[in-house]
Amino acid sequence: MKCIYCTIHSDNAAKKELPKTIDLDFVKCGIDDYFSNGFFNEDEKKGIRFFANGEATLEFPLLKEITDYALLKSGGNLFIEMQTNGYFEEEVAHWMAEHIDLLWFSLDGIGDIQNNQRLHVDGKPSFEKVANNINIIKHSKKTKIGLRPTISTYNIHKQIDLIDFAVKNNIVMICADPWANLMGKVEGQPDLMLFAKEYLKAREYAKSKNLHYGTEFTVNFDEEVEVYCRSGIAAPQFTPDGYVSSCDMVNTKDGFLPNFFPELIFGYFNKEENKIYYNEKHIDKIKSRNIYNLKDCQGCVALKHCAGGCIGIAMASSFDFYGRHKEYCAITRYLFRNLKDEINKGYNADIPIHP
Repeated sequence: MKCIYCTIHSDNAAKKELPKTIDLDFVKCGIDDYFSNGFFNEDEKKGIRFFANGEATLEFPLLKEITDYALLKSGGNLFIEMQTNGYFEEEVAHWMAEHIDLLWFSLDGIGDIQNNQRLHVDGKPSFEKVANNINIIKHSKKTKIGLRPTISTYNIHKQIDLIDFAVKNNIVMICADPWANLMGKVEGQPDLMLFAKEYLKAREYAKSKNLHYGTEFTVNFDEEVEVYCRSGIAAPQFTPDGYVSSCDMVNTKDGFLPNFFPELIFGYFNKEENKIYYNEKHIDKIKSRNIYNLKDCQGCVALKHCAGGCIGIAMASSFDFYGRHKEYCAITRYLFRNLKDEINKGYNADIPIHP
């Protein structure tokens, strides 16, 4: 794909030198460690997630091998989540309908909205193929489908159309986030306060349709937290170049964030020894990014329902391990004040999935 907001799309020549396919031996070591190091209780369902700076379905045979191994090591008691661009063949769609529990499609809108924001690398439209795959998978008794739209100036007023599409296609949740302003303003990025206001309208409309409409700013409104997300507890993510990361925005050791914050990489795979070595000091540093150490956040009304927000976005914006994205803070506080009924509401069993 060649999405308009992506800095690592597939025709970026500078990235072609980087390894793009994860080593299966590394994956197996990672699953062995992850399933046995205390992240899961003995009788708890294990979980894996496919997400990277690429598209997992491009390596479909490897995807199946990883799934089979994780099923084996979990004794069949496994939950599988995947983020996909949805541009794959029907064979893959039918396999997903049998194996994937939670499938997030990166769908930005209907028709030309999707085709203009998330076009194929060859310039071909993507909506029809993605919609066809959703149509296949929506009949699955196993797979729940969510949508992850990126909101730009082009679709900020088109969110209702996406909600109607979701309701029609048995989609259980939409989690919409703005095109992030991290490296300077570029054409197409929405005004963040306008995003917040339009999000509230879309959320209200979705509620009338019994569809949950979320965003990264509100994920912790239901209860008090000490860290924003699993990145703050150093939940392992295994990268294609053989490292262990803590954050979705750290997909390679030589990326933008780890160059400034090497602690975000806390393990590496030694292929000769077939072993992963972990850096405990880096793990401790990651865990220290919590509400008690966020110096700029002390006294904020939303502190315990935000915990500094997304680690990657906050660090990329502030160049501070304990920093924040000031505009994102303003949005979070605005939504916090306008969604008072959601604060400390607790776990909502009516929401079938939680990002």
